[in-house]
Amino acid sequence: MLSGPLFSVGPKEDSLRKLLLKVKEATYFDSLRLFKAAGKTLDYAEKNNLTSQTLPEINIYYGNYFYYRHDINKASSYFNSALRLAQEMKINRIVTLARIRLLYVDREYGLTQNTVHDLLILLDECIKADDYENECEVYNFLGIAHEESGEYKKAAEFYLKGLTRAELKKDEYFQATFLNNIGLLKYFLQELDKALADFNKGIGIAIRINNQRLLSHIKMNRCLVFVAQKQYVEANNSFSEVINYAISNKLPLELASAYVNLGSAYLRREEYATGLNYVDSAIVVFKRYGYKKEHSRAMLNKSQILMEIGKLNEAGKILEENKQ
Repeated sequence: MLSGPLFSVGPKEDSLRKLLLKVKEATYFDSLRLFKAAGKTLDYAEKNNLTSQTLPEINIYYGNYFYYRHDINKASSYFNSALRLAQEMKINRIVTLARIRLLYVDREYGLTQNTVHDLLILLDECIKADDYENECEVYNFLGIAHEESGEYKKAAEFYLKGLTRAELKKDEYFQATFLNNIGLLKYFLQELDKALADFNKGIGIAIRINNQRLLSHIKMNRCLVFVAQKQYVEANNSFSEVINYAISNKLPLELASAYVNLGSAYLRREEYATGLNYVDSAIVVFKRYGYKKEHSRAMLNKSQILMEIGKLNEAGKILEENKQ
């Protein structure tokens, strides 16, 4: 997240930052909205001789857009362009952010051996430069990296450091983000009441800052706790809000991911029929919108579940279908 000024601030630059914020927000939605906002921003920048300062950040947002849609090659191209342009202009915060984003790209290609090492170097640079926004980005990424390797204590330490930093800077977006991540850790560790408290606090902040995407994500994770606590009415109500958000904003990947996540929550409770129904819904969405890799992964996941519960013939059919 980049909300602070990246160059000298006057009336023109302030107007530009507001336009760039609209571009950033558009990355979460459809390409038409993104390129319209970016075009308007670049027109303004050109008229006010600010194009060279603007292009690096625009490229970050283009990269974000394609990364969210799992088009990793395009994302990588834009992040590399942002890095090169920012280095030429000596816009250090964008240089750092581009390097962070490219580490996410490496992760998609399985290049994770040096991720933590590289992030710790970036963290040290951010602290020395008092670049707190990228510092929070790094804390978040370090938490994710340790969480994925099962090092939950280390993950929690980085999320808590990020939360403390965000609270010190009164940055409510990052506060809600870290509360969401900490809540998820507590959910997986079966600390359900504590997880629910973190999610509710994060939801309150997301509502206050009117960040609908973050709000939807936290509500989705709160659904997991509701299922674990057998609060099915609350889970269904919250899930309906998540689904409505994804559908109304034309976000098929988020829609499918929501189905996968809720399905997983029911499967953790060994409620296989309900869980598999949600997995099936995700498979339909992945197929309809051409997410081949995600579709294949969901099919394999379903076949594994079927094998675990002894439905070997059905699992075999799913595997054969997935080969086609």
